[in-house]
Amino acid sequence: MLFRRTPNALGRIRNGVQAGLGDLLAALLALPERSRQVCQQNDTHEQIKRCLTIPSQCIHRDNTLPATWAKRDADEFRRDEARLARRISQRYELCLGNLLVKHHWIPFAPDEPFHYNVHAGIDVGGRHNTTAMLCVGHGFANPQGDIVYRPEEIPVNVQKAEPIPTESLFAGLLASFEVMHGDLSAAGAPVDFNRALFFRDGHFFGDGDRWNETDALKRLHAEFVARGWIGGNSVWTAVEVLKSAEGWRLFRNGKDGAENPVVGRCVFPFDDENIGLVCTTGQPYLPQGTACPLKFNIIDIAGQANRFEVVRDLVWEADMCFSKPDMGMRLPWILHVADEGALQVSRQYQITGIPV
Repeated sequence: MLFRRTPNALGRIRNGVQAGLGDLLAALLALPERSRQVCQQNDTHEQIKRCLTIPSQCIHRDNTLPATWAKRDADEFRRDEARLARRISQRYELCLGNLLVKHHWIPFAPDEPFHYNVHAGIDVGGRHNTTAMLCVGHGFANPQGDIVYRPEEIPVNVQKAEPIPTESLFAGLLASFEVMHGDLSAAGAPVDFNRALFFRDGHFFGDGDRWNETDALKRLHAEFVARGWIGGNSVWTAVEVLKSAEGWRLFRNGKDGAENPVVGRCVFPFDDENIGLVCTTGQPYLPQGTACPLKFNIIDIAGQANRFEVVRDLVWEADMCFSKPDMGMRLPWILHVADEGALQVSRQYQITGIPV
């Protein structure tokens, strides 16, 4: 679907989608603004994201095919305007790729099983760091099955969202897991919450020894044991992920001196054996500059975690952020979705798919 500004275009799009255009599952829209224009609080992109209830992707009009070539032969355009054709093609591919991701297509997933079948990402973000976001994924330990994601906001009834109040975090986690359990059961798919890995963007906060956000995870585990959803020997692990890594860097000896480490490199240089550094960027994807590792802290919620299993799942989650064969993102995919979702919710966008 292409969008052009007309007197009531946005209203017609909104009404058409709400009326149920049947097989309309996603929308690619061309914005009337140019890419170099300063973003406004109520520009076309903002209005579209707030009114559409289906996954959508927007492209600025100066990044689309020039009108003079719209009705001419594509091969002629590629021959006469090779560089422009290549640039426009890359723009289209990026937009369509993002739209596929929002529509629950996973860019990359390992062929082997993960160690934890459930991954969850928890983040507090948004414009003023007041939006708590959760993304739960299920099916990682079954390479023959489907990985299912569910991103949604954690309702917090206080102005300051960090630390997340225990009751709010517990209620948000419980509601999301209940929906996933119900949907999977209705579809006849196996449900397995016995091994769960919870990634927190930053520290799990609280008030000293009085309480901590991890109390909500322990309470959720006890609730699931009481319901018979998990066994007593289940393993639930929480991981604090620090993007700045407190200034730590890792290098390796190369033929030209110090070079970036290989992706996947992990070390435990601290007195606490559960705290380490892991490289999710570096060689061969980032040969230039200085790759910044992630610092992580492993916390046992139930059972005892295996450090190797936790680190491998973390690195593979970061691998799932690949948008091109030669480019990836630093954070685990589940945390990236939670981080982007928090920003979209703070802008009053509707979460209509996997945020990218």
